[in-house]
Amino acid sequence: MEINRKAHVSDATLIEFAGKEIDFLPKDLSKFTFFDPDLNQQKLDLLKTTYESALTYGTDKTQLGVLRGLTENLSAEFKNCISIFKDIRYFALKKFINSPATLKELGLNSYRIARISQPDMVLFMYELANTAEKYKTQLMAAGLKESVITSIKPAAIALEKCNVTQETGKTGRSVKTEDRVLLLNTMYDILLDFSEAAKMIFAGDPLSRSKYILPYSSRIHTEKVETPKS
Repeated sequence: MEINRKAHVSDATLIEFAGKEIDFLPKDLSKFTFFDPDLNQQKLDLLKTTYESALTYGTDKTQLGVLRGLTENLSAEFKNCISIFKDIRYFALKKFINSPATLKELGLNSYRIARISQPDMVLFMYELANTAEKYKTQLMAAGLKESVITSIKPAAIALEKCNVTQETGKTGRSVKTEDRVLLLNTMYDILLDFSEAAKMIFAGDPLSRSKYILPYSSRIHTEKVETPKS
């Protein structure tokens, strides 16, 4: 399902306008209610609730910043796995240059696939941890530090955790963005109701009418949000 953002101004402008309306409306509310009974205190209270929620909800840029942080963490763990493997590869080639089967077992062929995919790298590192342990004595005799071998599995665990966290963060961002758009759309609908009514109520009072007319910007594009499929 696709959710369209209704307002033609930025979130900040819409929220600011709502705050002003909350200040203006109590004085004129009786006129609105007389003209349209639905524009009553309950409607104003709902506007206040959505306004207060919008102030604390944060923007999509905030959620994107969080996701970027998760991506940076994932990238760091991925690079760590690559660094560990390069150490293993160096000493594997030094020790088993004449044993293609052993080099293959130590991941020198499958690494090319693993290095382009986080999930594949996770599995690759878990397998490498077992294989490096199997050839630990020979690799250390060739000069590989034991700390490199013991770091393989923790690196795999860390990469797996970061990958899962990032994927969860992507889903969470979609949900939070959807909730934010729905909240702002509710606010917009309320403001639009008062705005349209103000055109009638204050037809002969341009100054009062202008206080309730929704702002508009042709530079703002309607935001579309794809909801996650279940």
